Amino acid sequence: MKPILSSQDRKRLEERIADAEKRTGAQIVLAVIGRSDVYAELPWIAFALGASLAGLAVILADAFSNAWPSRSALLIQVASILGAGALPALLTVLIPGFARVFLAGHRAETEVQQYAESLFLRRELSATAGRTGLLLLISLFERRVVVLPDRGLDPRL
Repeated sequence: MKPILSSQDRKRLEERIADAEKRTGAQIVLAVIGRSDVYAELPWIAFALGASLAGLAVILADAFSNAWPSRSALLIQVASILGAGALPALLTVLIPGFARVFLAGHRAETEVQQYAESLFLRRELSATAGRTGLLLLISLFERRVVVLPDRGLDPRL
């Protein structure tokens, strides 16, 4: 898997975090992740939209046609509806920006927040002296940032 940050970027961020930790007394953890969830429903949503639009086009084409549909015409219509659904479904798997179109904002927000809270617990940031742990989570696919402080930082924030 390709690293998200270059070694130079990682080093620069580590220096800045160390400086901020010295000045604030907080333990800061920065996490940059690709995705907060799998979102298995996105290809299906794209498929449903593509197939629905193709089905509408087939119905409209039939409505303005005086010809009686043949078996081969019906087979072509079904294949075009399925193909029109399969193409956007495939694009959601291959192109993250296209998949993001089908992701609801509230779903992305919920998943990133849930991922941040779980990471906060896994890294045991609540076990710091004075409960001064701070998690900065950047989720690239969702294009969201979560700043999750522990209780000890509440008066300062």
